[in-house]
Amino acid sequence: MSKGKLEKRIFCMFWFQDDKTSVIEAEVDELWVAYWDYANPREYYRPLLISCAVNEHSTPIAVSVITKPCVEPTNVFWFNSTHSDTNQTRDFAICLKPLNFQNDISSRLLEWLELQFLLGASNITIYMYHLNQRTLEMLRIYESSRRIAIINHTLPENNSKNFSESESSLDKAIWQKRRHEC
Repeated sequence: MSKGKLEKRIFCMFWFQDDKTSVIEAEVDELWVAYWDYANPREYYRPLLISCAVNEHSTPIAVSVITKPCVEPTNVFWFNSTHSDTNQTRDFAICLKPLNFQNDISSRLLEWLELQFLLGASNITIYMYHLNQRTLEMLRIYESSRRIAIINHTLPENNSKNFSESESSLDKAIWQKRRHEC
């Protein structure tokens, strides 16, 4: 996410098993099409997709995202090794975009959660702006069984607003809300 157009170059530093590294410039794509909303481009946060091509003959064990090719990184994202064993259980995690529902959606959400677990999801992280009390209680039951994690979420620069104020501002800037849901 970048406020306004991203002016910096982004690089990926790949880490390998033999303690060697390789740095390449990332391809940065904005996940928002300008004709969806003609607002001032410097005014809003923009969702970005950062991609770094990996040589097909190399297998990195981790990647760091940096803004200069010759700096010590402050982050490392480790890769999980994958195997082609067809008998292997396919556990996966799901990250759900921020939910914002005043209406009770507990039964539909319950069905969706159970379907994800049947399909092999091992855990689900749910971001939440605001939920109906009954829906939230249902999610808390799942959370207590450690099947899901609930994380409160706010829009950038919107930390102090209550729900009705947030709704009012989001209704006026619905496309900004959509940008944050990418």
